[in-house]
Amino acid sequence: MILLQGFMPSGQSGLDLIGSIASELTPDLVGIEGDFLRKSIQELLFQIAGTESELTEAEFASRILVFLKRRGDAGLLRRFLSVHLFNVVWFQAGDSFRALAWTQNSFVHDMESVERICRRIVDSTWRSRRVSGPLNPLAASELIDLLARRLTHP
Repeated sequence: MILLQGFMPSGQSGLDLIGSIASELTPDLVGIEGDFLRKSIQELLFQIAGTESELTEAEFASRILVFLKRRGDAGLLRRFLSVHLFNVVWFQAGDSFRALAWTQNSFVHDMESVERICRRIVDSTWRSRRVSGPLNPLAASELIDLLARRLTHP
């Protein structure tokens, strides 16, 4: 498939492909920053394509293309930003939530609440920039910068 060309040898599973894509998109990033970006890319692709262990390359490509057709590249970026923001916030706060949780269910509920809040932050930032239509790299970069400023200087 042209969509996946260069990420892995043909015939590998979708799970291997997801890891390869994350690594390929972050070749020069090391340390915690690279780890977070790879984790966020992998989670994004798992959310879109599913987590079946025997997912074929063709099935993976089909699911990604369906998502892109429905939501476009802007939808992909919006979803990625929500996932990535959650991963960064949860890394910083997850242990505190775990210590305060009375039960496993309350811990999961707290995690889901933080995830919803992260989506709301991204959605609010997205709307404030009035992003619509195809997203070019400059607009994406400006959106990420605005999101970072909103988080560091509320």
